[in-house]
Amino acid sequence: MSSSQPAIRTTFPLILVVNLLPVAGVVFLEWRVSEATFAYWVAIGFCILLYCGLTLFAKREPIPEAEEKRLHAGAISIPRRTGSVRPIGWVPPIHYRNVRYLPENLAFVLFFWLFSSPLFVEFGNPDTGLEDGMKIGELAAIYTEAFALKAFGAVGLMFGVQLLLVYREYLGRHQYERFSPSMVAANPCRIVLFWVAMTILLQLVVLALDPPVLQIVVLAVVFVSKLAVDLSLVRARHLDTSGSFSRWFVPNEPSPGE
Repeated sequence: MSSSQPAIRTTFPLILVVNLLPVAGVVFLEWRVSEATFAYWVAIGFCILLYCGLTLFAKREPIPEAEEKRLHAGAISIPRRTGSVRPIGWVPPIHYRNVRYLPENLAFVLFFWLFSSPLFVEFGNPDTGLEDGMKIGELAAIYTEAFALKAFGAVGLMFGVQLLLVYREYLGRHQYERFSPSMVAANPCRIVLFWVAMTILLQLVVLALDPPVLQIVVLAVVFVSKLAVDLSLVRARHLDTSGSFSRWFVPNEPSPGE
């Protein structure tokens, strides 16, 4: 049995429940679909920031040959400083060498996260009128309407659970010792590229569906996809390649000397 199987079994109910919160808001609390999908979009943005931050704690030395094949934006060319600092006693040391991986990767993933916004806001709004095109002012009004403070309660719970699991497993159980910074930097890039691909694929069916049907399809796709990604990230922290979808998020790297 894979080492991640117990983790999946114990965390799946919690991950499922918190990811159902925006759907429950639509079903029971009369949320608009665009509000629910907006909550998912913001939660994914926080997840991206979290995994970019986890790059700082990765303990393994990066392997240049493996880095060239890694899906991330790379490290900036600044003097490489050795050593580490531990600003807070209850978190692992931050390695100076890992800071080089933040600027380009953070800019890359945030840019493409913004690119995926139509899937989470425009496609879930029946008034978007994509077939006729939209003026900038009309699109801005749709995004403003989707922004609902009540949705941030769901965002806080979704991200809070993710933060708790990451702290318990990645930091508390010293999983960061198994990763190099390039291995960790690959995950936010893969998360964003997955959602960009979903945005492009759904654009192919948007015009073929009536607005009420489109809203249901978008909400279902976003919920199932986010649940699958969140569970895959649990597998990735355990370096578990047993799942066909999860395998794409597992940044394997040979040990030095292999």
